[in-house]
Amino acid sequence: MKIPIMVLTGFLGSGKTTILRNLLHSTQLNRTAVIINEFGEIGLDHDLVEASNEDYIQLTTGCICCKIRSDLLVTLYDLVLRRTKDDIVPFDQVIIETSGLADPIPIIQAILTDDKILSDFKLQSVVTTFDALSGIDTLHSYEQPARQIACADHIIITKNDLLDEEPPDMLASITSINPRAVIHRATLGIMAPTDLFKGSYANATGAEYFLEWLMTDDGSSVNHHVHRHDDEITSFSLVRESPLHAITLSLFLEALVSNYGEHLLRIKGLINIKEEPGKPAVVQGMQHVLYPITWLENWPSEDHTTRMVIIGKHISRNMSINLLELIEEEVTDEISRISSDADRGRILR
Repeated sequence: MKIPIMVLTGFLGSGKTTILRNLLHSTQLNRTAVIINEFGEIGLDHDLVEASNEDYIQLTTGCICCKIRSDLLVTLYDLVLRRTKDDIVPFDQVIIETSGLADPIPIIQAILTDDKILSDFKLQSVVTTFDALSGIDTLHSYEQPARQIACADHIIITKNDLLDEEPPDMLASITSINPRAVIHRATLGIMAPTDLFKGSYANATGAEYFLEWLMTDDGSSVNHHVHRHDDEITSFSLVRESPLHAITLSLFLEALVSNYGEHLLRIKGLINIKEEPGKPAVVQGMQHVLYPITWLENWPSEDHTTRMVIIGKHISRNMSINLLELIEEEVTDEISRISSDADRGRILR
């Protein structure tokens, strides 16, 4: 069984370290390997630390912490090797804590595109912390917070307990970037970790959550609204009742990547393919990377419509719809022409 990974990200001062430290006290996260930038940054309590060496700290809860070495992937390789050799305590899951200024997209891409990593691990979820005190200001001043929010399955709002009243535009600012993320609120940096490993990056193994991520707030699967953020990041849904040809999907995804590249922060979808009517195609990607299309054995609900959610910068919903329709029309015409030519050939013979 592959080892699930959670990426924990959040801007400087958003309480990410406090959240992580308190999560490590939870018995629900026993046998977790935590990859952090430096041991000193996490501020581990002395009674939490059981033993350590130059690379690893073993915790009384059954977890183990290690610092990122020359490269994140090298660190993951080393964890698996040491686990196999019984050089470290066994672990069942991994948390990767990014630095506050990190763009999490390259980290996610590195995990999802490395065959060696994917043979042992699976990216399960991305969790982002958001500071209720200063988060709105940093969101308008820096690009990293918006990218951290766009990637998230879960967003933990921190420092609410320090406010008399929640900023009225805070939730709207968050959902304008990523309306699909599950919102949590931490009190004094403490929250239950129950669902944080439940995420939409897990493809077929997370079909139920994947479907929830595509749903709108009222439970319907059809959402024509465009959520816009101040720096022109938009989040919108593409919904199509009739099935698509498989080649249409490939050409559409290639066109998005070719035209928008680094501005494509996230795309996810369940696609009804004409050639495979009973098995929806699962689409995921970000920036220049499109993950291999996977297939669910069955539709997870009675709704068999094609649904895609796109989060990006300078990406228009109308343009995306027109592009998809244009490609499907051309593909359909070409398939009809080929079929007609084949029919004429059979008549002549």
